[in-house]
Amino acid sequence: MFNRFTRLFMGPLAVVALGVYLQSDHRPSRFPANGGDDAYSLYNKLRYDAFDDDGPTLLRVNGTETTTNQGLITFGAEKEGSTSRLTRVAGPNGQHFKSTVSSLSDSEQGIFLRAFMEEVSNAGPKTVTSLEGETIRSVVPSASEVAGADTARLKVMFETWIESTKERPFSFLSLNLRKRIYDGNLAGMSADAKKMIRNYPGNWTGHFGRAEKYMGGFSKQMTIDLGWEINFAPMDSYAEFEEMIRWFKDVMAPGDQQFESPGHHRLVFPKPTFADSAAKTSFREGLAETYKLSQAYVIMRGIKGKTGINVGQWKFVMADQTINTLNERANHIFRLEVDHIADDTMSLEMRAGTKDAPVQRFVQQVVRARVATHDFTDLQPGSSWTLLKRENAGSGYPNHSNPTFNTSTMYDLEDTARRFDVDVETISKAFDNIKSVEHQPGMGWVKKTFIQPEFWVPFWQWEDAPFVSDLKRGQIKEVTKGFIQSMAALEEPSLRNVQELFSDWVKVSKLTDDIEDYLRPKYSASALANADQFKVPPGAFDVNKVDLGIEFTGRFPIQNEIHFTEDRLEDGKFHWLATAYDLTPEERDASIKKLADNIASELGGDASNVKKLVNEGSHGHSLGIAYEIIDPQNKKWRVEWDGIGRSYDSSGNVIENSGRGGHIEIVSPKDNINMSTMDKVYAALEKTGTRPRYSMGGSHINIDLAAFENNPKALARFMAIFHEHRGIMALMYQHPGRIPGSEPAEVSRGLAEALANFNGTDDELKKLLYNEQYFNTRVGRKTRYLQLDVGSYFQDVIPEKYITDDFDINNPQVPWRKQFRVEPHIRKMEFRMFGAPESAADAALQVKLVRAMMNKALNSDEPISAKVQDVNYRQYLENPNKAWQDTKKMAQSLGLDPDEYKLALGRGLQESEQYFSTSFPKYDDKLKDYPKFSQWDGAIDTPRTSSNAIGSSGRQWDGEVVPQAREMQQRKIRIAEQLASIREAPVLTRRVRIARSDMSCTSIFRYLANSF
Repeated sequence: MFNRFTRLFMGPLAVVALGVYLQSDHRPSRFPANGGDDAYSLYNKLRYDAFDDDGPTLLRVNGTETTTNQGLITFGAEKEGSTSRLTRVAGPNGQHFKSTVSSLSDSEQGIFLRAFMEEVSNAGPKTVTSLEGETIRSVVPSASEVAGADTARLKVMFETWIESTKERPFSFLSLNLRKRIYDGNLAGMSADAKKMIRNYPGNWTGHFGRAEKYMGGFSKQMTIDLGWEINFAPMDSYAEFEEMIRWFKDVMAPGDQQFESPGHHRLVFPKPTFADSAAKTSFREGLAETYKLSQAYVIMRGIKGKTGINVGQWKFVMADQTINTLNERANHIFRLEVDHIADDTMSLEMRAGTKDAPVQRFVQQVVRARVATHDFTDLQPGSSWTLLKRENAGSGYPNHSNPTFNTSTMYDLEDTARRFDVDVETISKAFDNIKSVEHQPGMGWVKKTFIQPEFWVPFWQWEDAPFVSDLKRGQIKEVTKGFIQSMAALEEPSLRNVQELFSDWVKVSKLTDDIEDYLRPKYSASALANADQFKVPPGAFDVNKVDLGIEFTGRFPIQNEIHFTEDRLEDGKFHWLATAYDLTPEERDASIKKLADNIASELGGDASNVKKLVNEGSHGHSLGIAYEIIDPQNKKWRVEWDGIGRSYDSSGNVIENSGRGGHIEIVSPKDNINMSTMDKVYAALEKTGTRPRYSMGGSHINIDLAAFENNPKALARFMAIFHEHRGIMALMYQHPGRIPGSEPAEVSRGLAEALANFNGTDDELKKLLYNEQYFNTRVGRKTRYLQLDVGSYFQDVIPEKYITDDFDINNPQVPWRKQFRVEPHIRKMEFRMFGAPESAADAALQVKLVRAMMNKALNSDEPISAKVQDVNYRQYLENPNKAWQDTKKMAQSLGLDPDEYKLALGRGLQESEQYFSTSFPKYDDKLKDYPKFSQWDGAIDTPRTSSNAIGSSGRQWDGEVVPQAREMQQRKIRIAEQLASIREAPVLTRRVRIARSDMSCTSIFRYLANSF
């Protein structure tokens, strides 16, 4: 039997209908496509399926013998509301509409029917098409017939019209008319009729068309007056489910408006069967671990985004022990059920996190991939460690009349003080400040809510998490210590600033990144042992032996928290004022050193093979930390701080303690980099807690040009091949936010034709590329900031005055100049477009793609197209099927398996969708600040040779500053002066931020403590 709250919030009629649907024999004729896939492969298919309207993957639970839904996993949802927006997708069926009209008094019926039939008549007959393709046309009387009709005649007209609409009458009405009837605002409607029309269960139905497929049932939402709940029909594939969500959001809010995703999502799957008790235990333990971290992930992403997830009325947190049962029907963030939706089923209902597409997709894709394959081998058993203890959870249903804070689940003061090395008095003050704030929902039965202890995520048992590195454990402890001190310092705590500090803790801790990497299914090392190897034709040049140099990147274990200007300044950007929280210089150095030590160990050495480099690792500025590793083959690796954020005063001096953020770059030696080596690098990254991020870091692949020596035709072919497919490659491997640092080159029609059909000499190709300005010409950017930098190849024809020392592009006293950074002993092509791979397998497929292009360039005489593919993320988002077709074309052209690249394709679509959905300036807007400069001297007539070659190092710039660069420099100086005055003002920020007292911004920390 349903308990009271299940009846109230789950839509029982729809749940019963879903159970009947799942157990019926009326199932689709399609068959499961995933068979014996491992979780890694299936997860990557699902990432693309989120955008795939064709050929969706059906998920069947491996090894399950059941008639329930043919063993398939289904996907459903619910949406609650109370407004007339519902009429965009549904309306009363014909019988209910007639009954509602019949309930009116005689006089009211006459008024209503005349008003209604006049509008219908004026609009004329309407034709709609059913889901099955049937054309239905409404029967409408003429205006003169309506005008001369009495009430009895109007009733006949109304019933005739109703009959012609085939039980879906609102399908034939204008949206305006639907809304007025729903709101009770059409002439003649009574208050009782308004209530009756909204009697949803069994009386409402989806409109003709796609709503027929997606609308499963309707029920009352009883916490809202006359509220409704849509129970969506279960979908048999994840692709159809995502398609349903997109359709619903679009149809409920057309144009530029925004509408939320269905609020509750449900995954239902048949109970698995097992060969033995060990297999059953493994499945249950793995699923519990997945649910535990997925719940944590949803909560933390909600707290970070300040969604109010931690002050909701009916969303509680399950303790680990509760999750381990896999059967809990109360109103938690997740609802776990067994034999509830239908016999012999299990289900997960996501009751939060569904309106943030990246969060929703990540959780659902991970759970679905693992459940379908029983693949939990890379996770710890759920019962092996505890994240949220039972004594700190269980806030329970609030007292409606007098809600209170639940003190019984509070964390122990002395224990917390010991865990984080903070005195009890500070802990007590912090706890009191959190307890003191309230949220007033403004709707529903509960008058106020609190941030209950179960949502105090900084105090969960993160020190026991198996995915948190030893290095990060210490750093997380410091972050939580800063959180406690910042919270305790609030003299007038409010919900807003308390929530800000919780949000900052999640952001700075970056534990959501760790959870993602832990839950994301891992590849099988044995299955992908040669993932980087391209199958070369017999007797052909082996491109797998070409030396490469790869620049891997990993993010620091924690994120900084910055005070920025409240408004954009003259250049349209927010600017740094001070750092509230970051690694100390010693912690940053220790993080880089630890990663270097771990890499040395993985490569077969130890810490004795690591040494610190002095005065290196900085691109024209004084900041930098770098370590060198000598591997057992006596080759040099470099581990350094890169992408360093920094700020300057107007005199060009780096402001003390402004160095911040950035990432750790791992520069491999020039070598035959293979899967084994990449596995070792990624093992070291994981062991250190320095995780790669595709959206925030590159993986430059450097190709030794020795492979193209005396073969300029092959090099030209290679570039033409890249241009032909660069748009789809960018979608897969270049986050759109990274475009300003690696732009697509402008390729003229003449250059494209010349490369595709090149038959000249090396010198001719070098001059062609330089004179066609195959480099970044923007003022304020560096010439190498292209997707493919070939400046090292054509360096011999660059005018000597442009080959000078590197310079600091951010310093206001250092003007931009026309400059190339090249060295005669380095001859390479550098792919800068590739984003940081999330795994060694991901990195291997990048390398394989480069090798496939080399193979076609070097081992084939097949004609090359002169087509240059546009880099256009938006076109692929508008038509994801085109992205798949272009992927297949690329794969066929290069001899690759397109399915291997679904990981990159799905990720690229998801990341691009997220990027373009935000309000932040996009890359094309940002690049407007950097005008292109076309006036460069031409290539020198006689290319330099080895006897007179020159390099950038030590060569001085001639001091020429073009007008655009001078203007940009003066603007930077004005901004630096303005920032100096802002920093001296008494008010720095309008919001509180987490801070650590041992940083230079202690004065800001004190100000913030007293600013609310």
